[in-house]
Amino acid sequence: MLPVNFADRAPIQGELYSVFLRVNSLHGGTPMKKFFLPLWIALALVQTGFAQTETFDIATFVPPKGWSRTQTNGVLVLQDRKTIQGRVEFCQIYLFPSQPSNASPAENFQNEWDLRVARPLGLAGHPSPQPETNPEGWTSLTDHADAISQGAPLRVILFTATGFGKFVSVVISVSPNSYQTELVNFFESLSFHANAEVQNPSQPSSPATGSDTSASGALANYVYENPQSWTREELPDRIVLRSPVYSNGEGCQLTMLPFRPLSHPLGDDAIGAFRGIFGTDPLTTYPSPPPRLARGTSPQGWEYFTIRKLVGGQEGEARTSGAILLEAKLGDQVATLVGTSKDFMVSNCFGLLRGDLWPKFFYSLQFKNAQPSGKELAAIKQRLTGTWIAATGSVGLRYEFKANGRYGGAGATQHRSRVSDTEVLQTTQAYFGDGSYSFDGNMIVLKGDDHKRTTYFFRLEQTSKNSGNTWGDELCLLDPGASGEVCYQKE
Repeated sequence: MLPVNFADRAPIQGELYSVFLRVNSLHGGTPMKKFFLPLWIALALVQTGFAQTETFDIATFVPPKGWSRTQTNGVLVLQDRKTIQGRVEFCQIYLFPSQPSNASPAENFQNEWDLRVARPLGLAGHPSPQPETNPEGWTSLTDHADAISQGAPLRVILFTATGFGKFVSVVISVSPNSYQTELVNFFESLSFHANAEVQNPSQPSSPATGSDTSASGALANYVYENPQSWTREELPDRIVLRSPVYSNGEGCQLTMLPFRPLSHPLGDDAIGAFRGIFGTDPLTTYPSPPPRLARGTSPQGWEYFTIRKLVGGQEGEARTSGAILLEAKLGDQVATLVGTSKDFMVSNCFGLLRGDLWPKFFYSLQFKNAQPSGKELAAIKQRLTGTWIAATGSVGLRYEFKANGRYGGAGATQHRSRVSDTEVLQTTQAYFGDGSYSFDGNMIVLKGDDHKRTTYFFRLEQTSKNSGNTWGDELCLLDPGASGEVCYQKE
């Protein structure tokens, strides 16, 4: 995707930035003063007629006729796609649920821009929206970015409205010079209701007795270890951990969102959440490589699904970002965590070469009131039984775990050194060890027959590198004193 230069935006043919749209009152059907909405189309306003209105969260609107309507991860998506004279046209409208907020309209817009536009598109510039406040007290901001996605141009528009201790956002992804009438009609019909008593999809629908149902109460369920030198900020609707700015200009982020009801299988829900947050399908193989998917169950008892994917461009490009999404199932609720960085090949935070903080953060992650039933460790022990191998060009490692609690370990390292212009000396060192193993939470304890005791953080999961077409078993071990983990494949 190609970032837009906000300092010098070239409009699409026929564009007019200053378009006034009349939006119904946020308190009901009484007309109010117009929002100034700098959209990308130069059209006269069209009345919406007597089409049937729909409601989502605090929003009421008339959906474009004939468009599909889906709801994933608490986000409503209205979309359409068509081919006209060989040209594919598309439009997607994402309505996000309202969130409580005491922040300013500009702060809300900037947070949403960073999360839903800048990072997915790999933007380096800054938006320049102009706020407009209507007499009822709501303030709106709008801006857009142009990009190339999978070889086709598109425009992404962000609209936010803030007021009454709430904010709401709408994101549009549309092919250039298309769907003008439908979008004008949609915004003409859009209204909000500040005092609507609705269940926020991002909050638990049936919290435990005595629990806090506010965003901060739901966020208090996260237990984790803050990465060293990272800062922590608790907002009404999220916890954000930020890295220091590294020498290459990289700033990484981990975001924890409130629990919400789970209505789909966990893997499907995680894929839908990734689409809603980053505006792209994580299962695609262009322009970036396929994702790395992982699924498993923590010894603490919660099932999880992880997506690790490059977004915004091809591998190795400066505009490409790394994205990690983890969903954890806790009863009928789901917790969502999102990590962002530079391309994994160069990242200082979640990198393949420089260092990866994700494993240590994952091993520290727990949830209050999550109690294992005892079945989890029994299932883990059953899946652990067998032979596991890790190999590189010069190192080979092997573990065999048995159902009776015994293990056998073996390893070999190979060194090559040149002794002359025509000779290379190759030496191999091997070691073996046997003993018993046990579990201590999310740690595996290896007690050798020589009485040597070794502990590792561990995760036992299934992984896929081809968009979920095939899966393989993987065992990862992390020495608490080491900086990286070693992952083994099952024979």
